[in-house]
Amino acid sequence: MINESTRMTDVDYSEKAVLSVAIKYPEKRRDIRLKPEHFADKRHAAILEAIVSNPHFTENDLLSMALKDSKKYGGFDFANDIANFPLPTRLTFKTDQMEVYRLYKHREISKLVDEYKAAPTDGAALEISGKIIRMNQFDINGDSSKIDVMSEILDDMNNPKSNRVIPTGFKKLDYLITGFEDGQLNVVAARPSIGKTAFAIELGKNLATEENQVVFCSMETRERNITERILANIAKVPLVKFKNPSRDMNQEEMDRVLAAMDVYNKMNLRVVEKPKMTPDEIRGIANSLSEAEHGIIIIDYLQLMQSDSKHNSKYEEVSHISRELKIIVQEFENITIVAIAQLNRSVEQRQDKRPMMSDLRDSGGIEQDSNMIMMLYRDDYYYKPEEQDTEPGAPSTMDVIVAKSKDGATGTAQLKFYKTIQRLY
Repeated sequence: MINESTRMTDVDYSEKAVLSVAIKYPEKRRDIRLKPEHFADKRHAAILEAIVSNPHFTENDLLSMALKDSKKYGGFDFANDIANFPLPTRLTFKTDQMEVYRLYKHREISKLVDEYKAAPTDGAALEISGKIIRMNQFDINGDSSKIDVMSEILDDMNNPKSNRVIPTGFKKLDYLITGFEDGQLNVVAARPSIGKTAFAIELGKNLATEENQVVFCSMETRERNITERILANIAKVPLVKFKNPSRDMNQEEMDRVLAAMDVYNKMNLRVVEKPKMTPDEIRGIANSLSEAEHGIIIIDYLQLMQSDSKHNSKYEEVSHISRELKIIVQEFENITIVAIAQLNRSVEQRQDKRPMMSDLRDSGGIEQDSNMIMMLYRDDYYYKPEEQDTEPGAPSTMDVIVAKSKDGATGTAQLKFYKTIQRLY
């Protein structure tokens, strides 16, 4: 354990070494990975900023700045110590930067721990965990990860069992988008009563395999109701019969529901019911999932979430939540988030009711942060029963409009929606 005075000496030495090399060897400036905030001494931070912003920066510039603004740049003697730093070498430039960053992490983690001790809550613990993960992701090597990434791709090319894609289980949709991947924030949006929750449940059921853990986060519907929908779906028993099963279900239907319970019990899917959820609570769920499996978190729905901090408007809050969810999928390598979202009423005012990305309610941040945006649409939603040319109990057509796909195609996949049993094919 190093004492405070020794640690401060180490900090001062490493920071001056980095600055000295950057000044004496201009060609090394392209290898600077540190940022001003990584420096303990604000004067060192100001000097780094000056070096990075001026490709022709020299020792004379350093000394001149220090004379003109001694408070910001430390004065002539302070700057002269950097200009004449003993034995600065290009060979240790990377090592010196790593040491500066290591000491920066030490300071930041100590600060976070002190803050936690002052207010120890689960939210604070998750926030600390997230910040530490982000600090550990800092790459002092710059583009050296290029070789590692290309090696991973080469392994995938030569390994027939390697597959990063997680099929949605909807064949027509998978034909269009192939499937989901770890690290994605995907959005499914629609107007109320189109079938968002039914789609989300079917999706969760399809995704829940031995390799995939699915967590369905419900803020609008109670776990019992979600469970009844899942059982109706598996057993192919009308959902309405679950309201009074002893009266409305016959023995065969009861037997099918019992068999469905066994199937659901073994399914790698669990429901988390909570009226209000925050990004940090989603982060906690992600942290609880096994790293050996793909983790899919389905949020029903996005606009019902609450931010971990205060905002001036709902628009700002939803934008912040969307950004935090994007950060979470970047923090955890094996996590995919599927967020259900509400569309605004502007759809109803148009002659063409098919939704567009501009119809996303409360935030353009959702459009920006998401990897994929899918919108649900049903013709029969907008027509009166007497205008529908369908038989009772017949399925309706649900269009899944892929409006945005960063790494794939856009288009429309048509599914059959059996509303009575909450099932889609």
